Amino acid sequence: MRNVLFALRASMYLLRADEGGRLQPAFSGYRPGLYIGPRQTDCAIYRDPDPVLPLGQSVDVQITLLHPEALGDALCVEATFVLKEGSRLVGRGVVTELLRA
Repeated sequence: MRNVLFALRASMYLLRADEGGRLQPAFSGYRPGLYIGPRQTDCAIYRDPDPVLPLGQSVDVQITLLHPEALGDALCVEATFVLKEGSRLVGRGVVTELLRA
């Protein structure tokens, strides 16, 4: 049975270059890997009304999960996650709300 969970709201922080993160800010639609513990899925991150995802600041975002079933029961409110581009850690955050279809 397919999990109906498809999106979440989160508070997220993208690492600056001097912290080992990205060199440039990302924009709405950014698609890193999202990891909760050992579980991973791809995601798309959106921010309204400002599409810029700044480095070195906490921002509230909506994250669409491309394969939510991969996270299983690890996904819940207050779950912490990390964002990666390949093997590079580029951000971290905490789930604030689960959105269902």
